Amino acid sequence: MNITRDDITLALSIWGATLATILGFLAILKERKDRPLLSVRAFFGKHDPALFIALTNAGRRPISVSAVTAETHTGGKAQLPIVPKTLEQEGSHMHIRCVCLTNISELTDLWATDSLCRQWHLPKKTIRKLRKEAKKLSPPVPLKPIPPKTAMPIFPE
Repeated sequence: MNITRDDITLALSIWGATLATILGFLAILKERKDRPLLSVRAFFGKHDPALFIALTNAGRRPISVSAVTAETHTGGKAQLPIVPKTLEQEGSHMHIRCVCLTNISELTDLWATDSLCRQWHLPKKTIRKLRKEAKKLSPPVPLKPIPPKTAMPIFPE
């Protein structure tokens, strides 16, 4: 069997096309891994009935969190008061203690917004779990305020 110049050209072109496809695929994978990624988690404290929201940088690039927003099934939205923060390294995180959400049992969506206006949502499964826990934690009788007569004055007269 004689190897001709056309056979060598065909083999080199197949090798070159295969190598270019593999390198292109690896470049896409690298680009996909090398991007900002934010993980959003929420849970109730063990000794504190407040809702805690944990935001973790799960990507390789820094990400700046600018807002956290909650939405109820009635369509109401509440933007939680946070100080914008940049999560520099992979694994860096911030926790938000949230006492301003009083109707967690009506929560339908919760998300963090980064500086590029991308929204990072809390998983729906976690929201369902939070709603069930909120119903268990809610007190059966609302807390009564202290009557004004028994309240201690802030400044002595």
